[in-house]
Amino acid sequence: MEQQEIERLWEAFFAKYQKTEGDRSSWSAPWMVFAGGRKVEMIMTRCPRGTRFRFFVDGKQVEEVEGFDGLAARLPVWEAQFPGVFAAEDFFAQMAEMVS
Repeated sequence: MEQQEIERLWEAFFAKYQKTEGDRSSWSAPWMVFAGGRKVEMIMTRCPRGTRFRFFVDGKQVEEVEGFDGLAARLPVWEAQFPGVFAAEDFFAQMAEMVS
């Protein structure tokens, strides 16, 4: 899936499901899927530091990246790090179903 499509999906998902982090300066939207008997979650956050993505596997944070360029750069790394658990194409295809 192309970076532009991923960005479009996240923006649509975020617009629909964002929630404040409490002080109304930060907003987040989590997306989670189950694959290979494991839980994979990504949380998009908009805050004074910018747009950030936190990536979790089985409830443990693996990494946090900044912006859509940072996300696009890390997707293949996470796929290699978690084969059979994280596949970006499947992850975002399921998200697309939620926003359509």
